[in-house]
Amino acid sequence: MKLRIVGAVFAMLAAAHVSSGVAQETRPPLAGFGAPDWYVAHRIVAHTRLSPNQRNANPPPDPAWQKAFEHAGHYLRQMGATVLIRHLRTRGELPPWRTDSPSHGLAEDMLDNAHLSGLHLIGYYWHSSDEEQFAAHPDWSCDDRRGRPEEHRARGRYLDFASGYGEVVAGQLAEIASFDFDGAYLDGRSYPPAGCFGSALEQQYRSGLGLLGSLSGLARTNGYVAGFRQYQGRRLAEIVAGWHERLPLGKDFALIVSTASLATLINPEMPADMARTGIPKTEYGTAIRPGLNLRLFERAPELAATRPADATRIGAGIDFLATVSRVPPSVWINGINDETKLRRAVGVVVTHGGVANIDIAEKLIPPGADGARSDRAVYERLFALDQRMAPYFEAAERPQFAAILLSEAARNSRSPEVAWRDVVGPAVAAYGALVARGLPVALIDDRILDANDLGQYRHLIVPAGAIDFVSVAETGPDRVIIPPLGSDPTANRDRLQAALEPVYADEAAAPLRVAAADPGYDIRFWTASGGKILVSAVVSSETTPTAPVSLSVFMAGEALSGYCVTDVLEARDMGRYVSTFDLDAILPWQVLSLAPCE
Repeated sequence: MKLRIVGAVFAMLAAAHVSSGVAQETRPPLAGFGAPDWYVAHRIVAHTRLSPNQRNANPPPDPAWQKAFEHAGHYLRQMGATVLIRHLRTRGELPPWRTDSPSHGLAEDMLDNAHLSGLHLIGYYWHSSDEEQFAAHPDWSCDDRRGRPEEHRARGRYLDFASGYGEVVAGQLAEIASFDFDGAYLDGRSYPPAGCFGSALEQQYRSGLGLLGSLSGLARTNGYVAGFRQYQGRRLAEIVAGWHERLPLGKDFALIVSTASLATLINPEMPADMARTGIPKTEYGTAIRPGLNLRLFERAPELAATRPADATRIGAGIDFLATVSRVPPSVWINGINDETKLRRAVGVVVTHGGVANIDIAEKLIPPGADGARSDRAVYERLFALDQRMAPYFEAAERPQFAAILLSEAARNSRSPEVAWRDVVGPAVAAYGALVARGLPVALIDDRILDANDLGQYRHLIVPAGAIDFVSVAETGPDRVIIPPLGSDPTANRDRLQAALEPVYADEAAAPLRVAAADPGYDIRFWTASGGKILVSAVVSSETTPTAPVSLSVFMAGEALSGYCVTDVLEARDMGRYVSTFDLDAILPWQVLSLAPCE
């Protein structure tokens, strides 16, 4: 415990300090950098590798693979895709626009094929390694705490963005933009999660700590390392925000940036500000992956009784990224081969405010491939759903009612186990309860709270462990305090119900709410232009409901008798809304639009 406390002290001391020889980077703006309208509208997009690196690594390429490589844009547009994320650089190889690169000219070919086919093309770009730059500047590299090289298991040596390498990456992003790519996709964890030691980044950290940092840093004690890792995440967010602000990336350029473990809500590796540096990227399983969750429930079996359903944890992670960045996060989905399960995963992502970034095997891209026709049809059906949804989601916004604080400051001052009991677990439990109740709810971070950027929220829900970190003015939303979690699930449920009673008592004031929802569904709302209300419902329980579920939707201050219902995914008119409508229990996901009748 003493080591953790010392780590927290180091982190706080270093938070505002940067080496005097290095310019201060740009902190991400509170509202993030936004996203292009075309990105926001399309909630199901295609992702495939088909990289120049892969083409050059295994000559001669398989004929079917080569066909997919040369004509991916054309074939995917035929399948119904509108946005394609495709590997431009997979490792630390030379950028493909360099004349001395074995991939020279391929970037233009990829772009031409996509744009001539009518696709928006986002270039996947591995930015953490660069073989040429490491050879020229070995001092730009990252070591582990014992001085050994830090290397990604497949992609090369990690380099330090706080060194001159950060400017190299900024220049490479400018090149991608100059080629008229519609966006860039920065994947991975950026820095080695254990820490980029022996670097300019560490020098900046020590300079912020003064004598205390110098003495502890000589041995790199556990407390020093813990503080350095948190500092690394904060500096990374500042550096990437600096890239975004300085680059000539117009409003139609989508910069997607991996937020690694942020969606777990418990891992302090990445700060919430990382979601503000661009469009946050996560993966469908991140929120429930044991390693990224610090093996919390495996190391502390006594917490098993407080473990939420997987769907709740996934939804909460996506929702948090969406609220902090104010754009739909890009959520990579791969390895799901069953159509019903894949459609459900897409439904979870879209329902909770994200873009489903679906990985497609290269062999399925060219039409006519042996045994691929039925698998290809799965993606055709999903892209058809995107086409039907796009006009509805283009200008959609979340209604506000209750905000739940996910306090990084409170979390990071505790061990993971105590942070879960006092801070993160209660926040996720409150989130799950309100989503199941059919009320608008959002997870917010300390920065939103400190700026008093609470908009129309009527209730601020604060875990008891975070109350000392709340500084919002007393004139803000009504505060609801959620008690820490205990080992008795029934007692936890009862205490949560009692704590949330003021919110439930105020349901009539919610801008939108739903009643009579089956507990197996997650239901979320958007409001859109033309007075439309979108209702996205996804089966969140392990057991699919067996009978249609009747729902009643209420909008504060306005009767819905003049509204008509459209099944967005099936593109069918369901008639005038009277008092209820039914969800088809056979489907794992539905999107309905209630709009004023013409």
